[in-house]
Amino acid sequence: MRLVLLPGMDGTGDLFAPLLAELPQKYCTEVVSLNSLSAESYDGQVRLLVEKLWNNEPKVLVAESYSGPLALQLCQQLPNCVTAVIFIASFTGPPSPYSKHSHKIPLGLMSSGPVSRVVLNYLGFDRKATQDQLSRVFQSVEKTGMPKMRQRLRNISRLTNLNVSVNVPALYIRPKNDRFVSLDTVRQVATTFSSTEVVELQRGHFIGQHSAKECAGQIDRFLLEIID
Repeated sequence: MRLVLLPGMDGTGDLFAPLLAELPQKYCTEVVSLNSLSAESYDGQVRLLVEKLWNNEPKVLVAESYSGPLALQLCQQLPNCVTAVIFIASFTGPPSPYSKHSHKIPLGLMSSGPVSRVVLNYLGFDRKATQDQLSRVFQSVEKTGMPKMRQRLRNISRLTNLNVSVNVPALYIRPKNDRFVSLDTVRQVATTFSSTEVVELQRGHFIGQHSAKECAGQIDRFLLEIID
């Protein structure tokens, strides 16, 4: 089975490395780099991804954080290709009541420094990150560049909840201490898909990096169940 991994806001796909190392080798994985796409808006990125992914091979989408809206639209536009969706600390509409102000976040907090490391550790890792894990996030952001990061924050700030229904099974991996995505947002995702299982794991928003083994185990279990 092919897993197509759609990355978080950094867009590089590099932060999937811990998860890829833990996934069983029976899965064929493809990591999409949003930075390789010429479009910057959600709609533009979806158009390019449809061209890239369209074929008759069944695939499972794994959407981390920022890429949730992309996964939702891909399910709608490629109904015969997408067999399941896995959301990791993600969203399909506004992630929180405050996300409409996302574009106002100081970009200085996205550059590595003593203060920004403390903030990222608290907000993203529930104070449990190693220095290496923090460094990997900042390196991915630096690789992407601040103009793209600012545009993606604007994209998030413009999201609205869509009244749609998607007949695709979904797994939502929710960090218990996610400080970016609200519980109401998780419920919104769950009601959008025909059959959604929500699994809670300890830690913060960057659950795929901090608890990669647990995430991989849940993904494998879920896929075995829907295949059967």
